[in-house]
Amino acid sequence: MYCQLAFSGDAFKRLIKYRIADLFRPPVKTVEQPKGVQSWIDGMLVNGIELVRLTDEQFAPLNERWPDGGIRPNILGRGYEAGGLSVELGVDVFLAEESAVANAGLGQPPVQTLSIGRGPLTLLVRASVGPDGVPLLRMDLDRVKIAGLGLPPEILDGLRAVGNASFPLDIGGQLKDILPPGNDKVLNAGITRDDRGAVVLRFELPYQLSDSLSDRIHEWDVFFSAALDVHLDDADWRIDLDGGAVAVGLAAAIDGEFKNDPPVFFDGSPVTDFFDGDPARVRIRKHGYIENACAGNDLGFDAFTYLDLSVPSENLLRGAVGFTMEKDDVDTATCIIVDLLNPLSVFLTALDHGEGGLGAAELALSFVFPTKAFIALGAITMMITGMDKTIAQHVIDGKLKESAKVTKLPDGGFAMDRKMDSVNALTRDWLVLTHCAGSNGRLLLQGALRVPDPVLPRLDASDLEGMGDWLLSDRCDPGKGQRTEGSLALTLSPGHGAEAASVQPVRFPTIPLKWGRRPDGGELVFDVVNDDLGIYQYRFSLYQEVFVPGIPGVVEVQLDAHRLREQPKFEPFATKPYPLRLRFYTNAGIREYEFAAPPKFRQFQESVQDAVIRINNCKHRGSSLVLHRYLSLLWLGSPADDHGGVTHEWEVHLSGLAAGRAATVWNQDTGAPLVRAFADRAGRIDVSLVLRDGEHADALLIGLDDNPFVSARQLRRIIADSEDAPRSQAEVSVRQTTLVEVEDISFDEAIVALSLDENGRSSVLTVETASGERIAHALPSPYNAGLATRSAELAEVSSRGAHAPSERLAWRGGRRQFTLLSRRRERPEVLAEYSARSTLDLGAARQDLFAQVSDDGLRVTLYHRSVPILLGTHEWREHEPVGADGAGVVYEGNADHRETSRA
Repeated sequence: MYCQLAFSGDAFKRLIKYRIADLFRPPVKTVEQPKGVQSWIDGMLVNGIELVRLTDEQFAPLNERWPDGGIRPNILGRGYEAGGLSVELGVDVFLAEESAVANAGLGQPPVQTLSIGRGPLTLLVRASVGPDGVPLLRMDLDRVKIAGLGLPPEILDGLRAVGNASFPLDIGGQLKDILPPGNDKVLNAGITRDDRGAVVLRFELPYQLSDSLSDRIHEWDVFFSAALDVHLDDADWRIDLDGGAVAVGLAAAIDGEFKNDPPVFFDGSPVTDFFDGDPARVRIRKHGYIENACAGNDLGFDAFTYLDLSVPSENLLRGAVGFTMEKDDVDTATCIIVDLLNPLSVFLTALDHGEGGLGAAELALSFVFPTKAFIALGAITMMITGMDKTIAQHVIDGKLKESAKVTKLPDGGFAMDRKMDSVNALTRDWLVLTHCAGSNGRLLLQGALRVPDPVLPRLDASDLEGMGDWLLSDRCDPGKGQRTEGSLALTLSPGHGAEAASVQPVRFPTIPLKWGRRPDGGELVFDVVNDDLGIYQYRFSLYQEVFVPGIPGVVEVQLDAHRLREQPKFEPFATKPYPLRLRFYTNAGIREYEFAAPPKFRQFQESVQDAVIRINNCKHRGSSLVLHRYLSLLWLGSPADDHGGVTHEWEVHLSGLAAGRAATVWNQDTGAPLVRAFADRAGRIDVSLVLRDGEHADALLIGLDDNPFVSARQLRRIIADSEDAPRSQAEVSVRQTTLVEVEDISFDEAIVALSLDENGRSSVLTVETASGERIAHALPSPYNAGLATRSAELAEVSSRGAHAPSERLAWRGGRRQFTLLSRRRERPEVLAEYSARSTLDLGAARQDLFAQVSDDGLRVTLYHRSVPILLGTHEWREHEPVGADGAGVVYEGNADHRETSRA
């Protein structure tokens, strides 16, 4: 059996254009182009394609499925001369001179275009199958032709990088639910082009293979010959499947729905038929019988299930289910004769079924006859008139209603739905199913290939703040030293290819941001340039000097004063500081940005009077909550209206309170209550909020006990009136993190749980949907929009990175409101009642990324996390459950401090 996937010539060309642009990575060194000038490669796009059929391209051994399940060549070594596809490319290479990049500042350097015509750049495209039974589509650049271009090695290396790639196509795995069992692996695969320009891939599957190797080899020879002719009409693609095999596969899927439920029994395997047409029809016949239907005699019947295949909406393959039944004539005649000769037979039949009932038949007939007596007396009449069809119909309908695989239609019918959202490495999710039909015994699935126009990203910079003054890392503890900081906002806009896109204006790049490729194949995000002393790139630092959460995002740079004393060679920097220059390597362009040098370093000094004021202010900040019963905390990061898509993450920890004491948190600006929390047995309150869109708070107001909300003016009056009151030992610690929205990952079903687990330089985001399906995406680090890829690796689904597991949340209300409970062995305690969104609510995090399920539950929103701002009267320590019963939390580990509170 074979499965065939065909693309129109135009659709395949669009796919190749996008794929080449997506594979482009900038080399991390300059090229001499034009002659005598050093330039950076700024981008690469295909400007033209020609497809040519190749015959007798290479020998391919005929594979077999071996007893151990592996796919390997036949023992005789026989095979066929496989063809292939030649893809001749025209390419534009964009170049920016090194000096122009260095002097561009926050702007864009001028770019020149080097055009390479079709011919020298030729891809040889072949299809093969690995031992795992997964087909592989390979693209190999013709090295002989490219060598004659006479271009610099760096450009040739870039062309080779985009011209050599492979894409697994797990056709068997994606079609296993509608094909007979055992067809999850492919034996052989090939690719060619017909005379109409269509590109056709054929996959040989194990079902009903000919025993003759010669016959199978002949079929492959015909496929690679010029006789192949595929009619796609107006479709971009078409999958051609054996209709009989589809019928067998669907029968296997539905066979389990015919369950024995006395007195109705089913026996034997289903018999299938496939009928051409629009819609195509699959008929599944299953034999059964009603036990003791008449005086100890069974009544046999054939149950026919029809599946009419259609596409009611994009990517949804529907099999509308119909049911009919035919009695066995001999059994029917026997029952009639017995009933005529023995009027007592109807009562014997009733006794056979116990309690004078008719089992499943009774259930069905109870809708028509009000008493069991009527059921018994009316049985003979119904059998003679053929009403036993109604009995069986009710039984089957009842079983279909109970099945999770079956959809109840508005018209009262039933359907089996299969989501056909094909996702693979070559076409991603761009194959959109729009129609299916039956023709010549084949099931044809076809649709559109919605591959976007290739538009490279362009790296844009704004809000560059150079290295600022040397400030205390913690105003309340000068012993923690001083620090200078800088920041740079980076965003993406449409770049090369935008002017040629079919839909204008182009608002977003379609190619995800990718980092530079080192000669060893690894990624290079940025380099520190012109760092004579090496102070900005010291490899043995205990902290990270440059924090790049991803793009778009804010790059944050920090330099601690203690660095100046780490090595003697760093000491001159204190009196002669120099700027920091970063060079970013991306497919959005090679760009350099300079952070102004910090001022000369001056050791922090304060008078006795200044020290008294500082100590008093720091103590006041921790005591005012208990003393005045209120505390106001200001947001220290960028205001929400500075950048679109910005979300505020607030985390507040209070300690030193009496167990059970209450605190209410309001939005100081609007007075909206956000959470009401209660101190645990350790005297601690933990609050975690995610405030976005119209929920942003430039300040939080925390009030103890049942005190009402007060305005900022009222709060200042309360504090002034009690300035001389004794100080308290209560402590507060606050962490503020800016979250910048990157993208949404959509799902077809509501998400009930998620996790984000580290895996080397990437993480695995795993979600669990309402139906129990688990879906994983790999998220590289640093992360940029479009880099999430479906992954087979699944992690244990939980709220990893959040502050409480889901089993501690009791939901209430209709807008993500919940109650947080402790996990004590005794009666659980209420720790908090949330009215606003929290990181505890379907959220997960890693250092540079935060993921949270949307309010409707159908999307996961990814945010870049900035470097947190910390303030308070004691060290910030991450909290974890303590004790076997999980009551209370402890705080562990230190985090770097930044400028402290203005509260």
